[in-house]
Amino acid sequence: MLGLEQLLRRSEYLLQPSHQITTATRSFLLACTCYSSFRHLDTIWYLLYFEIRLKMPLFDLKKNLIFYGAYHREPTNVAIHIACVPLLLGTGFVLGTNTPSLRTPALLSKVGLPLNLATLASMTYTSLYLALSPNAAGAAVAPVILSAATLANRLPTLFSRTKINAVAGAVHVVSWILQFVGHGKFEGRKPALMDNLVQALFLAPLFVWYEVLFKLGFYKDLQREVHVGIEEEVKKLEKGKGKGQ
Repeated sequence: MLGLEQLLRRSEYLLQPSHQITTATRSFLLACTCYSSFRHLDTIWYLLYFEIRLKMPLFDLKKNLIFYGAYHREPTNVAIHIACVPLLLGTGFVLGTNTPSLRTPALLSKVGLPLNLATLASMTYTSLYLALSPNAAGAAVAPVILSAATLANRLPTLFSRTKINAVAGAVHVVSWILQFVGHGKFEGRKPALMDNLVQALFLAPLFVWYEVLFKLGFYKDLQREVHVGIEEEVKKLEKGKGKGQ
């Protein structure tokens, strides 16, 4: 873990006005500082560092949707992702229940959330989505993700763990294959994870959630802004690709 003196020096550098750290990120840093009493500031520092290196605010919802949407414009490919991403997340949670659990508070145990990899991953997704999307959409998807983790943790108490792992593993692999087919055959472009693995993996479920909300008629202004941003981003990428040839 980084020492307090190192953290303060790095924070002074990162929070310079020229780096344009977003208000959401600054607030997130402050909240984590108060909550953890400096225990996890090294992690927060790296979040800030990557925000600068990516030149894109980690907690800017529109820009993140534009980043992911630039790789997912073709309707069939989007439909494949809407179907497969929830399956990937759910089966990932199921496979994550095979890991040992940390010491778990009684309340979490009662709701079926022992602190294994599945639960920790669901909490990570939930926390990031609430920070990235502090609105009704973020508040609505959070319990869905936690419920998926609860279900994943309870399945082994109802069925054979071996069979559950086999089914989850098969569905997980097939879902990945279908997504690559969607990109290769329909989108005609590499997946977002080829350019930014971590960002793509964390954004995929939220992107799918917003795609569903957009199709249901919610957040029309955001949808228009994201669409315009995607077209501009694609033009930049195509221009850069042309120069590289």
